[in-house]
Amino acid sequence: PYEKLPNLDERANACYQAIAFLMQPIPGWNQVYAECDETHAFVEFKRSFGTLGEFYTYAPDIIPNAFVEEINENTLRARATLPTLETYATQDERDANTIVRDITTEFQSINTNVDTMVVVDTLTNGVDTVTVNVVEVGAETKLIPMEFVKIFDDFGGVYMTKCTWDVISRSWNYEVIIYAK
Repeated sequence: PYEKLPNLDERANACYQAIAFLMQPIPGWNQVYAECDETHAFVEFKRSFGTLGEFYTYAPDIIPNAFVEEINENTLRARATLPTLETYATQDERDANTIVRDITTEFQSINTNVDTMVVVDTLTNGVDTVTVNVVEVGAETKLIPMEFVKIFDDFGGVYMTKCTWDVISRSWNYEVIIYAK
């Protein structure tokens, strides 16, 4: 998997731009959260005083080409597809425990809590089986994606699997993986 990773800065920017595109004000509907996963960005809207009809009147002009899913009569989710990014091979040269220590140090330097966990992924193509050491990183911060990923400038094999914007707390939650030696 570390042989086909997108540039981290481009990935962060794509997520941020897609979320910004979807986070448009719709009269009578409140944004609850926004999320960017590996292929799409989503925004969930909760009804305050608006109607479904009013949402569909405004939304096509405000967020054109977004796919809208009705969760129920008071909750809608808008989705946009992320652009395809060029990929390249990258893997961190450090062992998983060293990466955990170095990541913890980076987050301590900006006074931000971080959750890390080392997992071993077993991959197979039906003939060959290989194990890959992966460091999972989770953090909540006020940093926007393009600022957040700068923390990982000195690391290889980094992939941001998800970022979520919480409207109420006005903070970002990130999930990142790092492929270790």
